Amino acid sequence: VGLVNTFMGMFVFGLVCAFVEDAINCKMEALRRGKTKVLEEGFDLIIGWNARILPLVSQLCLANESDGGGAVVILAEMDKPEMDDFWMSEISIEDRLGTKIITREGDSITPINLNKVSAKQASSIVILSPAPHMPDESDAAVTRTMLAVALTVLGLWLQFHGYSGCSYGCSCSFRVRVRVLARSA
Repeated sequence: VGLVNTFMGMFVFGLVCAFVEDAINCKMEALRRGKTKVLEEGFDLIIGWNARILPLVSQLCLANESDGGGAVVILAEMDKPEMDDFWMSEISIEDRLGTKIITREGDSITPINLNKVSAKQASSIVILSPAPHMPDESDAAVTRTMLAVALTVLGLWLQFHGYSGCSYGCSCSFRVRVRVLARSA
């Protein structure tokens, strides 16, 4: 009877250890794949991906140097490991001048993805037009993204006129800046 209890205890302990290991592995995989929420505040958020993203991020790194660095969060419809590999090969850690580059994979018009990148905590939001589309399609995609950002960040619909804050006369403690960069030719 004692021997059976000993083996049952060892079996249950092994089973609990396996569950704990599986939970830790799932959490580590979620962290690696960028499934968690961005915890930064006051960062620059870039939505989209095209050929102009490299010079844009390089300039943001230079601009953040005087503050000792900052954070640039990128939301794009690319695979996160692919984006991370791109940034590791294009901008070395020293050339980032203290700026962290955080990538997240997802659709830019989905409120869940905008919440995942903490769009409400961003100090500025840059929307890049999609690269290989016709001009009308690019404009429509940027407009849909702008409306999704307005709905997610402020919880209401805004009219965008270049830089835009809350147009309802309330004293909001934050300001949303949306820039639409020109399409690459």
